[in-house]
Amino acid sequence: MRNYVWKLRKFSVEGSITDIGSGPGTLLAITAKEQPTAKLIGVDISKEMIVGAKANFDSLGLGKRAEFKEGPADHLPFEDRT
Repeated sequence: MRNYVWKLRKFSVEGSITDIGSGPGTLLAITAKEQPTAKLIGVDISKEMIVGAKANFDSLGLGKRAEFKEGPADHLPFEDRT
């Protein structure tokens, strides 16, 4: 995880970052703090994980920083070419 944070600090993202298989949103929470201007999206197949990730973001005061969507990695809930 430290290696990810170190690498993330080297970049400034102006677009979006999507975490596929986001689970409880831990990686996106770290990303939210390091990349304050990026649009963050978490996708997980488990509805329970999505609910938990939203709760985790709320408890960290990051509730509006990420959007969470339910869906499998092999059929992402996005339009083509996004």
